[in-house]
Amino acid sequence: MRHFAVRIGAPPAVTVAPDAGTFVSGAVAALAQGDRLRAGSEIHISSAMSVRRGQRALLFAPRDPLQIADANRALGRAGIPWAFGARRSGAAPLHGADAAGAIATVWYALESRDGSGATGGIGSIDTLVRVGGDPWAVAGEGYVLVASPADPAATDLPLRASYLPWLDRVIAEHLTTGGGLVTETAPGARTRVGLAEREALAIRVPLRVPAGVDALEAPDGALVSVRAGDPLRAPWRTGVYFWRRGAERAGALVVNPEPEESDLRPLAPDSLAAILGGATTVSEGRALPRAVFSGSARRALDPSFLLFALLLIGAEFLLARRRTSAPPQAVVPT
Repeated sequence: MRHFAVRIGAPPAVTVAPDAGTFVSGAVAALAQGDRLRAGSEIHISSAMSVRRGQRALLFAPRDPLQIADANRALGRAGIPWAFGARRSGAAPLHGADAAGAIATVWYALESRDGSGATGGIGSIDTLVRVGGDPWAVAGEGYVLVASPADPAATDLPLRASYLPWLDRVIAEHLTTGGGLVTETAPGARTRVGLAEREALAIRVPLRVPAGVDALEAPDGALVSVRAGDPLRAPWRTGVYFWRRGAERAGALVVNPEPEESDLRPLAPDSLAAILGGATTVSEGRALPRAVFSGSARRALDPSFLLFALLLIGAEFLLARRRTSAPPQAVVPT
C-alpha cells in the first residue's frame, strides 16, 4: 500500500512580466504544463522594478545595473523592507532552499531597511538562500526577493535540474495564500522527491522544514515540534504527515517506501553475486541440486567442529575405561 496526498483547490495563478527573462517564463510554462501553476494575477514574477504595493511577488534584481536605483525606489513604494546594495561579482556557491550546488557570478548585497532578517541564517524564515555569508534570496509577507537577475550570466541556477523544484517550492511555501506544498520522501531519508525539466523526473533535494512551520502532525494526530528551515530526517513510519502553522495545516509530507522495494523481478545473477559478496549463483533449476550437494560435500563440517567432536569422543572413552578398570569393592554380609 502506498500513501498519497492531494492539494484540493486550483493551483496558484501566476503572471510573468517580460523583464523577468526567458528562463523564468520557460520554467513557469513547464510548471503550468504539469498543473503546478496556472495563468493568472494572484502572483507576480518580475524584475524588482515592476513591483507594486499589495502584489504577491517573486522579484529578481534588474539585469541592467543602471536600473538598481529605480528598483530600490519601487521596493520602497511597495513596502518591502529590503534594498539592493553594492554590486558583487565572482563565482560564489549558493547554500540553502534547493539551490545548493548552484553558483552566483553577479549579485547585489541585500540591505535590510529596518534591520529585520539581515542576520538570519539559512534556517530562518527571512533568509532562504545565502551566497557566501550574505543573503541571496529573502522572503517576507507576500514577497520573495532575489539578489541576482534570473539570467545564466548572473547565476547558473536557471540551468540546473533543481531550478523547477526551487521555483515550485518558493511559490508554494511563500507566495500562495493556502494549501501548501505536497512533498514525498522515503522512511528515514534526508531528501525529498522534486520535479526536473518538463516532466516529473525524480531528483533528490534536501528535506527541510518549510518556512513558518512549527510542528509536524503524524497520521495518529500527534504533534512533533520543528523549526522552520532546519534539516529534517523523515519519519520511519510510512503515512501522510502534515506541516502545521499554528492551528492550520500548511502542506503535507508523504512517506512511502522506495519504489524499488516493490519491484518483484528477479535479480540478475551477477548483481546477486555482488550483493552476497562474490558467492556462486545458479540460474538453472537442474543445476541447483548439484551445486547444493557439491558445496555441502566440500564444506559439510567445519574442521573446528570435527576436532571438538573427536575430543568429546576421547574424553568419553577415557571415562568409560576408568570406570571398567576400577577394582570391585567388597560386600560385607550383615
